[in-house]
Amino acid sequence: MTPRAAALLMTAGMGCYAANDALVKAAASALPTGQLLTLRGALACLILVALERLNRQRVAPRDIGLRRTQMRSPMLMLRCVLEVTTAGFSVLALANAPLATVSAIMMSAPLLVMLCSCVLGWEPWHKARLVVAGGGLAGVLLVLQPDASMPAAGAGIAAACLCAASLAGRDVATRRLPSQLSSTDVAALATAAVCAGGILLAPLETWAVPHSNDVVLVAMAALCAALGNLALVVACRSAPLSLIAPYRYSFIVWATALGFLVWGEMPGLWQTVGIVLLVVGGVLGMRDAKQR
Repeated sequence: MTPRAAALLMTAGMGCYAANDALVKAAASALPTGQLLTLRGALACLILVALERLNRQRVAPRDIGLRRTQMRSPMLMLRCVLEVTTAGFSVLALANAPLATVSAIMMSAPLLVMLCSCVLGWEPWHKARLVVAGGGLAGVLLVLQPDASMPAAGAGIAAACLCAASLAGRDVATRRLPSQLSSTDVAALATAAVCAGGILLAPLETWAVPHSNDVVLVAMAALCAALGNLALVVACRSAPLSLIAPYRYSFIVWATALGFLVWGEMPGLWQTVGIVLLVVGGVLGMRDAKQR
């Protein structure tokens, strides 16, 4: 896959994730976090397992045993754990804060990926990247500023920050996965891990019988999450992280549009300035990666 195709796939995946978040936010008012994650994860697993079965028809028999061995990879296990924390924190954030605000905070993840890849020596370190990262993180602070005095949104903002850290770790782990693992393998295992994580929360929650509307919302979210997860895995494994990570910022556009259309939410002045800094940082990071 060419870098351009990987970038387009990342953009499409972000659209799926934004739709998933909007659907989860709508369902979170009626379903507790663990139940929502379990239902969505179970449905998403069915979708990904079906895709994996189709994919296995094109895999040589001699490669199946090697793939099964790689399924026990520590990096894959780490990615599954990070998938669970990412999903949990995102639900908590969406249930307590506006969609646009949560999305903007989560978009600090590509900046963290860029810094992490440089610190670990996987990609070259340059002063320009420090400037880009600093500008982007300053944008995050501006996004946080207008809501800092709103106690009701405090838990959501904190959860969004933790979600951004988990997202960055997940993307870095994705890049280091064994090549023998198919993208549908990775996406299906991660989705199953989220489902299991939701079940573990059951003793701490009071689960309710979902209404038909809630089932429809969760089913649609499962489809979007499955497609977005698969697109993200394929994109991250097909091109350098510093090149495709900035395209995650398209998530802000998707989420802002959905937030306005569904809930009438619009970013304030300082949030808009912060979002612009984030997007500019992403574009500059992309240009820097291409030039190097």
